[in-house]
Amino acid sequence: MKKIGKSSLWVEKYRPQNFDDIIAPDSLHSFFENVKKDGEVPNLLFDGPAGTGKTSVAFALAKELDTSYLYLNASIDNSINDVREKVQSFATTKSLLSNSKKIAILDEFDRLTGNAMDALKTLIEETESNCRYIFITNNVQKIIPPLISRCQQFSFAVNESGKKELILQYFKRCKYILENENVSYDKTILAKFINELFPDMRKIINELQKFSKSHGEVTQDIFNFLDDAIIKDLVNEMKRMKFDNVRKLASGIDSSSFYSSFYNDIKEYIKNESIPDIILILGEFAFRDGMMVDKELNLVSCLIEIMKNAKWK
Repeated sequence: MKKIGKSSLWVEKYRPQNFDDIIAPDSLHSFFENVKKDGEVPNLLFDGPAGTGKTSVAFALAKELDTSYLYLNASIDNSINDVREKVQSFATTKSLLSNSKKIAILDEFDRLTGNAMDALKTLIEETESNCRYIFITNNVQKIIPPLISRCQQFSFAVNESGKKELILQYFKRCKYILENENVSYDKTILAKFINELFPDMRKIINELQKFSKSHGEVTQDIFNFLDDAIIKDLVNEMKRMKFDNVRKLASGIDSSSFYSSFYNDIKEYIKNESIPDIILILGEFAFRDGMMVDKELNLVSCLIEIMKNAKWK
């Protein structure tokens, strides 16, 4: 990685600028080489876990082809009017910068309304000679089949066979960032930390920056720091009754430490009148934790009970 951005946020400062900077499975790198050779990108659908580089790849594609692009966050701009006023107006006009086809990048694509997705079916075909589309989602099940069939789909989900190589690439990238930022670190701790949060590279970089800013170096204490950060994120999702998000976050928590951590900080999250009920729930599930084979299942069950009974601050 040679180019470095100007942002104070590491995730932006070290965002990949071209194909060579991308950390991705071999199938994607082979695709990039073909795009380089042809000079054109097809309509694409990127799906997979958060923080695995889907949006970075889309930006790198547009920059590598040196073409005009539109970025739309569909969690905000998700109506049929947004498609008509922003995407259609962009896609139907010629680029003034180059002869290459424009690229419309729609992030959080699963948040689009049904009518907006329907409108895109026709728009993709009508603007074929002028524009290509990259749709990005963490939840491909919510994308209508006619749109999926109009794209080449790439999954950023990591299988076990490719995990070791990607973790090694993550380690090299984090090592480069820390050394460039003059942050000292222990290689064993860094490797363990990356493995803990893999495959969410965005989360890894954010947590490294946050911890090093507070402590000046990366030490064993980052794991306690991480648990506190995850629990705060978890509480926010519990308040919103977002079960799927709660379940995802629970998979990254050490259940044996959760019960005591939440108990110690309970007044920070829970109103006084429901604290006794929540303590009883914590005690019951902490007792079960020692006997359960599937500790994550026990933890998620505990979180459901808390969600049902808590009065949040």
